[in-house]
Amino acid sequence: MPNRNVTLSRKDFEQLGRVHVNRGIDWADAIGTDYWLSGNGAGVGPLSTSQGELYSEHGWTTTSLAATLGSAADLMSSADQGVPASFLTDASADQLRSPAIFGDYQHAQMAAELLGHQALPRYLVADTRAIFTVNSANEATSGLGFVNAGGSAVVSANKAGAIESNGTNWVLDVSATLLVSAIAVDTLPHNFRVVIDRLQLKVFGYVDGVTIGSAGIANVQDVYPISWGAASGVTNRVQVSGVHVWYAWQTPTNAFFPTLTT
Repeated sequence: MPNRNVTLSRKDFEQLGRVHVNRGIDWADAIGTDYWLSGNGAGVGPLSTSQGELYSEHGWTTTSLAATLGSAADLMSSADQGVPASFLTDASADQLRSPAIFGDYQHAQMAAELLGHQALPRYLVADTRAIFTVNSANEATSGLGFVNAGGSAVVSANKAGAIESNGTNWVLDVSATLLVSAIAVDTLPHNFRVVIDRLQLKVFGYVDGVTIGSAGIANVQDVYPISWGAASGVTNRVQVSGVHVWYAWQTPTNAFFPTLTT
């Protein structure tokens, strides 16, 4: 007999009601709580003028990006992820940047209404699965995370919250305020998380759930909505295999991107 006495928490209802925009090419046109970008799409058309619709036709900035097809991975193994399907920044000042849609009142309000919430979300979160295939330079022009509206992702002052390499350690960049972590860089796949906290007016950065640090937001006026973006400066290179940008009402945490209490 089915159990008819199951009690769902508020968090359970929220998870059931979340609306997922599953294609990067739809970000500017669809309303949701969660926005996804898969590196599997890089090699099948959106960057090529000869195949289908282009990301650039839907508000994305795409420069001389290279599409990498997935290969050489073990079965669902984190120990041997092979080469993930991905977007690779392969030139100086190369960018993959979404439409500027996140974090203003209208967008956050619609996300709240989709879930039946009476309050706006507290957090705006960007989870990025990526490899810094070259990380040897102290370069604030390279990185991944949130970018101010209309701003280039290769300009440090435009970064509303991004993770970079200084050649030795991972760095959180918030509007050119640089917080250097104790976490050494490498060329392995990592889960990078940037969290903007609306109530504390802070940005938090994490690599595989380990905190980089946090920085106050100097300016929240007239800079939203913002974009997600990844970019390479002169030397460093970023290979993005997956992105999940989402709104949260509770401290964000999950098995793949565990986050310490903010």
